[in-house]
Amino acid sequence: MSRIDFSAFKTEQPALAPTWDALAHWFREHKKVRLIDTRRLGSEVAGVRPTDLAVAITILVNRGLFEQVYGVVAPSTRTLVDQLFRTPTEIPERLRDRFAHEFNTDDAEVVPLLREASK
Repeated sequence: MSRIDFSAFKTEQPALAPTWDALAHWFREHKKVRLIDTRRLGSEVAGVRPTDLAVAITILVNRGLFEQVYGVVAPSTRTLVDQLFRTPTEIPERLRDRFAHEFNTDDAEVVPLLREASK
């Protein structure tokens, strides 16, 4: 997925060097991931302070490498529905799960995600 030169970020932000190293390793290990669940990323990037990870993610988003989107986990299947939303306020009151069963989004989990920014 990622063609990010993390070494350049290490030079620009040396205080975050361990975080950039951890992210580079994570991306090498997860080449096929298209959507990044930031909660999962936080638990899988070992030895990194959550605040440093948040700063690094913010830098990647601000540089236009990733965009923050939101997914909805259907209560019936515990999987993400196909639609993604730019903000949580764009999520409609009702959605359909992968089996076309409609559900109330008030009963669903909203998940912050990262995806590679469109070129």
